[in-house]
Amino acid sequence: MIDFSEIFPSFKDKTRVLICSDQTEVAKCVFHILEFYNKDFDYLLEDQSQKNSGEDFIFLESSSLEIAAQFKPNIVLMTSEISEDKVSEIAQNITGGGVLVYPEKFENLLDSLQNYFRKLPFQPSQAFPKNGILLLETEMGEIPLQTLNEDLMTDIKGIQLLSQQFGIMEEDFYDPILSFK
Repeated sequence: MIDFSEIFPSFKDKTRVLICSDQTEVAKCVFHILEFYNKDFDYLLEDQSQKNSGEDFIFLESSSLEIAAQFKPNIVLMTSEISEDKVSEIAQNITGGGVLVYPEKFENLLDSLQNYFRKLPFQPSQAFPKNGILLLETEMGEIPLQTLNEDLMTDIKGIQLLSQQFGIMEEDFYDPILSFK
């Protein structure tokens, strides 16, 4: 487990982004999109790998309540497999004025929170296999994907909303998704 008491001083002044997910593929997909557009960032992953080169943004991948509380995120992407009992606890640790991207199914759980942050709900995306590839249904039509991870595709709208926080708008979002494996 990451010991934040030792490393927090090195990223306390950065924008802290929590990818709250049990799926490691979510962080990989986010990083792929950001790297596609040459966005610089640092990260801490639950497998203990990290990059801390002084960038303005630091990403943490975790579904641990304790880690989320210590990280004090500014921006959170919560994926659909997170259990309901964790939703409020994680959201309570978002810094004031932050952003929470979350599955719409958690809307009622977030209504009673007292801290102020921007809420960006998303609906599950629809993806289906066809002729050995996965097709993602979008407003622009069906997009063929190289990944066959249907669980990841459920949260792709959330990943898109998170990407918008880094200036990657919807029309640009699908280009890197086409090459994600």
